[in-house]
Amino acid sequence: MVLHYTATLSLQDGCYAYDVTDFVFGYPTAQPPSPTQLPAEDDLIETRPLNERGASMLTAERTSFQQTIQQLLVHLQQQISQPAGQPSAE
Repeated sequence: MVLHYTATLSLQDGCYAYDVTDFVFGYPTAQPPSPTQLPAEDDLIETRPLNERGASMLTAERTSFQQTIQQLLVHLQQQISQPAGQPSAE
């Protein structure tokens, strides 16, 4: 599964602002008629587990999504707070 998103950065009055939206899960190995992409909401919010194992898997997927987004935001904040012209530490 691959997470796609839209990140919008803006600069106003010397301050950065950003929005991260439009989360989509991509399924690179999916074969038609299965969808190759679905809005993240379909998996994370609208999915209802059929049994205890499904509930556990859904909880793990939601937790993983939350951790991934937290890492994304930390990385984004580090990159935009770095002075222009400075190479990143990666």
